[in-house]
Amino acid sequence: EKEGTPGEIVIDEQSWFFAPGNKFTKSLSPYRGAVAEAVKFTRYGSAIIPSRCGTIMWSVDRLNRRDFFRYDPADCLSMPGREQVPDYTVVRFVNGEIDLERMAQLLEHCSPGKGHVLGTQKCTEEIAALAHVFAGSNARGWEQIDSLLQRLRQEFRHDSGERDNRESGTSHESSPAALGQSAHGQSALERFLQQREGPSYLFATTAALMLEHLGYETRLVTGFYVSREHYIARDQNYAVLPQDAHVWLEVNAGHGYWIPLEPTPGYRPPRYAASAWYRIRQAGPQLAIAVGVLALAALLVSWCKSLLFDAACWLVAPLLTLADDRRRVRWTAWVLDQRLSLLGDRRPNGIVLREHLKTSLHLPEHWNSQLRNLLDACDGLIFGKNHGLSVEQRASMHAVWKQLSTRQMRSLRVRENG
Repeated sequence: EKEGTPGEIVIDEQSWFFAPGNKFTKSLSPYRGAVAEAVKFTRYGSAIIPSRCGTIMWSVDRLNRRDFFRYDPADCLSMPGREQVPDYTVVRFVNGEIDLERMAQLLEHCSPGKGHVLGTQKCTEEIAALAHVFAGSNARGWEQIDSLLQRLRQEFRHDSGERDNRESGTSHESSPAALGQSAHGQSALERFLQQREGPSYLFATTAALMLEHLGYETRLVTGFYVSREHYIARDQNYAVLPQDAHVWLEVNAGHGYWIPLEPTPGYRPPRYAASAWYRIRQAGPQLAIAVGVLALAALLVSWCKSLLFDAACWLVAPLLTLADDRRRVRWTAWVLDQRLSLLGDRRPNGIVLREHLKTSLHLPEHWNSQLRNLLDACDGLIFGKNHGLSVEQRASMHAVWKQLSTRQMRSLRVRENG
């Protein structure tokens, strides 16, 4: 059997092919789940089949010959012996999603890689400095890699004016390619670092070099990016055009597994899957801070709501003159009820406000007199034949709104309990 010949399994009389050794289904694999996709080829012009890293298996209708395909050690799928994939061929894929937890474990314990590219001293020093700044204080592993990528995406701008004119298709390189000199003696990479903008292949190259400086093994990948702008509604699929050629990179996670990384801003990163428990653990410090802030806010609101309520009463009190006397006494009774509730002494059902005030507060005589006068007026207006309030009763009402605050009632209640 030739090297790179895939394995085969028959499902419902259809042959499905998988990578030699079926490595993406092993327990160590950082890929899990199953996502179905399909690619239809027309005027493609290459024998390389664009596929995701983590392809679990693939098939072509009515094709049952494994030797039609080659899956090389660089995870590149192709049709050997052909100039191009035949027009109108439809390749169906079952791809795995990246398991964040498994990937993080692999990257944390993978062996350090070796650098492959020797650039100018100035360029190397600048990349090394950026690598340490972008990686921050994160320990070796996924968090360090993710921090570096996020900073690169934030601080550099993608310029699609310079297109990568490499051969269409998906291919892997063992290391970042050397970049040539311009007419001014400055390499494309040096211009990219100076101007902080450029095409995707410079983002991928810079990210690869920074990660290599930090001890990771990387490789560049050329392929296509499926754009939402090219969705064809009548066919319910996406067109992939020459201008969709794209360059990204992969990092070696050990045990023969590579993880795709997207360093270019404006391009969606690969899909990641993780359990809810893993995401909670990762967000532990942020969750602790959020819970602490919410608890503090709840305490502040609980402590301040009586102050806010009293302030609102103080502001509304002058507007009482706009309402009739019946509404005024109803609102005043409601204010007294609310202030007692804020003290944690809600009035039980069936107990009138007059009795509740007597049992809840130890009021000085002048307040007892004003409240008695006010409540008598309230009873007379609502249940009796009184038609209005006297000047003295209105003054008592105004004093209740502005002076008998929740804070004062609390002190009176404490004295009684003491």
